Amino acid sequence: MTGQEGCIYIVCPDGRKEYDEIEYFLSAERAVSYGIRHCDNGFEVIKRWLFDKNPEGLSEETEGDGPENTNGILSWYRFTLEGDISYGSSYEYMEPFDEEDYDRFENMFLYIKSPFGLGDIVMGPGWERPQVVSTDHDCFMEHYDRQKAFGCTVFEGFENIIRTDLVNEDGSLDYAHTVPFALWKVDVWVDREYWELLQIMSHAVKNGVELYDFNILRWKYGERNEKCAEK
Repeated sequence: MTGQEGCIYIVCPDGRKEYDEIEYFLSAERAVSYGIRHCDNGFEVIKRWLFDKNPEGLSEETEGDGPENTNGILSWYRFTLEGDISYGSSYEYMEPFDEEDYDRFENMFLYIKSPFGLGDIVMGPGWERPQVVSTDHDCFMEHYDRQKAFGCTVFEGFENIIRTDLVNEDGSLDYAHTVPFALWKVDVWVDREYWELLQIMSHAVKNGVELYDFNILRWKYGERNEKCAEK
């Protein structure tokens, strides 16, 4: 894969933008490869026009101080240590989406999938108990399809998520919106009763049961029975 003519790809280690620590590349592929091999805590890759190649011309912003004012940014993404995208944004969009246009930064690297399947039981940092994945592998691409019509594709950390379901300590069914890249699968849990609940939930999700809708129906059923008892 080659870069777009007239553009440069900038690697900022650890998400910082100190210009004495960045590296420049002519292709996004090489930029990401460098970041994976040399950055310790993740990195950003920024795609921008070279100073004299911007088809929009040099705006008044280019007269400011510092490299950040010399060119308009086309796209930027934050990458994990493994090279997965955690968030970012792009002003390069197409209607309709064309898979053959590899010059576009987001087309090259937004073929990201959730690393988990429906019904997988996962644990995360800071969690008190495991949860069940209830979002399929295509969730990111579906979000991308909704975003692209606005002229700017934005993947924020809080949007780049899957849904996971859990049972609270009081026995109520609940769900969370979770960034998947820091999660891991679990095959056993110390609380055997809770593990049995997770197994049942996992089996239900794998067989097409929507736990969120089930919880609403369960709540309505209980409310109806309370009214009947009062009568």
